[in-house]
Amino acid sequence: FCRVFDRGYIETELLDMLDAVITYNGINENDKGNLVFFYQHLLFLVKLSYKINRAKPSHLKQTQHVQQ
Repeated sequence: FCRVFDRGYIETELLDMLDAVITYNGINENDKGNLVFFYQHLLFLVKLSYKINRAKPSHLKQTQHVQQ
């Protein structure tokens, strides 16, 4: 995931999805009370995944590359 997508791109897409859900007015409209809270937690997990991926020792990255 982190090797395929740029972090800025993911953050932009998450914000676009949040905007789409907030502004949606249709048949399947749901409660929007916790959307920002959910977005903040999801964004935190995305940022954490990029930090973890960056912190991996280089020999682990090489091993994973060989396995692919």
